[in-house]
Amino acid sequence: MAREIRKAITTGDFSESKRLPSERVLSESYGTSRTTIRKAMNILREEGLIYKLGSRGTFIVDVPKEMFSSVRALTGPKQIMDVRYAVEPQICRLAALHGRPRDIGRISEICDRMERAIASSSMQTELESEFRTVLAHCTGNVLLIWISRNLEEICRGLKWKASVSDLIASSDHLTHYRFIANALQNRNGELAAKVTQAHLMLLKSQLADRSCRQNIG
Repeated sequence: MAREIRKAITTGDFSESKRLPSERVLSESYGTSRTTIRKAMNILREEGLIYKLGSRGTFIVDVPKEMFSSVRALTGPKQIMDVRYAVEPQICRLAALHGRPRDIGRISEICDRMERAIASSSMQTELESEFRTVLAHCTGNVLLIWISRNLEEICRGLKWKASVSDLIASSDHLTHYRFIANALQNRNGELAAKVTQAHLMLLKSQLADRSCRQNIG
């Protein structure tokens, strides 16, 4: 349920107001219990996506749209890959060190869903984003969580989705995600970091090959 509400927030379904509907309204909208909604909201609060303001309700963390518009306009796949290569291996190390068992278990569960949805490149893109979001949350580092969340906002740009959606649905990338999840289960941060580097290098190479073919064509 956290995934569905997260997607609604990031795609602007609640853009009319920064305040989210009440638990009762959300439970009716999604056809689930208020307990399930409450658990989902707790996850999103821990991720830094929303915050509760006393009796006034729950609000979406506000990030100026102008900032993302200008950054997206100047950012391409190469810049995204450079940042991911600099940040994600260290996130893996810290996730293995500090991640709670239930959160690391969520990463394995996301891998299960990736493997079931291998035929859907658009679903793979959403699941990969969720994988990275939960991975950053495992670090317990508020600044890394914030950096990761903002990077995900930029990655949701159409340019990035068009560049990688079919690539990350390949069996090679799914194998990488499973290796990362298993390494985290075993608290082996160095192995998770090395597999992440291999995953990113493969993706970067594939993007370069595609760009070269397009230029030749």
